[in-house]
Amino acid sequence: MTSASDYACRYVEELRLLLTTVEVTGPEGPLPFTLGIERAIALIRAAKAREGKLMFIGNGASATI
Repeated sequence: MTSASDYACRYVEELRLLLTTVEVTGPEGPLPFTLGIERAIALIRAAKAREGKLMFIGNGASATI
């Protein structure tokens, strides 16, 4: 039987590995992951500042990424 701690450790490791496969792109093409995150945060903050609406669209669970 697998303990909750073992499960959590495996889950976090799998998530870490999946994050290394994320590809971030902008109008100019591929971007480093951290730059893509910074740009996303800037867009979210700008929308919030103008009381705008954010919509995340995707296919199934990919909509949350």
